[in-house]
Amino acid sequence: MTGGGAAFADDSSVNILEALNNSAPSTLEDVASVATTGSGQLAIDAQLPSTLISVPVDPAVGIVSQSPHSEASFTIGLPFSDEASAAVVEATGIVSYDNQNGSTTVPVVKADGSVQINTVIEGADAPTRYDYPLSLPEGATIVEDGTGGFVISDATQIIAAIAAPWAKDANGVDVATHYELTGTTLTQVVEHTAAGVAYPVVADPQVSTLWWGVAIKLTHGETVSMANNFTPAYISAAFCGFIPVPLGNVACGVAVGIRLWTWEKPIKDAAAQSGRCAQLNAPYVGGVVAWNVTNERC
Repeated sequence: MTGGGAAFADDSSVNILEALNNSAPSTLEDVASVATTGSGQLAIDAQLPSTLISVPVDPAVGIVSQSPHSEASFTIGLPFSDEASAAVVEATGIVSYDNQNGSTTVPVVKADGSVQINTVIEGADAPTRYDYPLSLPEGATIVEDGTGGFVISDATQIIAAIAAPWAKDANGVDVATHYELTGTTLTQVVEHTAAGVAYPVVADPQVSTLWWGVAIKLTHGETVSMANNFTPAYISAAFCGFIPVPLGNVACGVAVGIRLWTWEKPIKDAAAQSGRCAQLNAPYVGGVVAWNVTNERC
């Protein structure tokens, strides 16, 4: 699909922003304050501290993410891009593509450089499989991270992380979903036709370009458990199993031994606050002494 500039959202059968807010309100938090245009080739062309993100008007072009410090980039193809409409501006940092099949693809650019590529599923007749073809940098591979997500890396660094998928119905109830990888095409399977599912359903692969390092965010429940069991052994088990190659969990164990005393306050603060989670940040530069824990939105 080519041609035409982006349109602006009108009164469609499903209000996209309302659907996102009902299913997962955090999707609309911390959205990047970037120009979101209704004309030209790019609906969003954003330079953020951690990455450069371009979101096209024509969905067939795909979303491009590039490090601001190198020429390495990769492209995330969008589901049903050959049939989908041109981009519609929903809000600053948010556009949508009507897939013409009862589903809508809704990229949300976040201030931290990640992109949530939501799918709003209107009814039981919509597809259950959503393909994301990935064009990787030369020499890069994509592998499972052990938590339901994937890591894109080359021989020297992790380039990006794709978080484990989630899907929620209109009442915020979890809908079963998982990824399947075929070559370099990542498919999200959303089992939205199960009994009791309320439409619209929102499903979300979140892609983080981690040119600075690796970030591991726990759930709030995991954060509370960590705060209540604040010992080196427990912290190592909670964080280090999620550290992907090439950093390895040996380095994480060393970091726990060196930095543990600085992590207690952000972990316990996050545990005491609703909707907050502990996040381990492991920069590529500076070694394990630069690793830190922050209190983040879940």
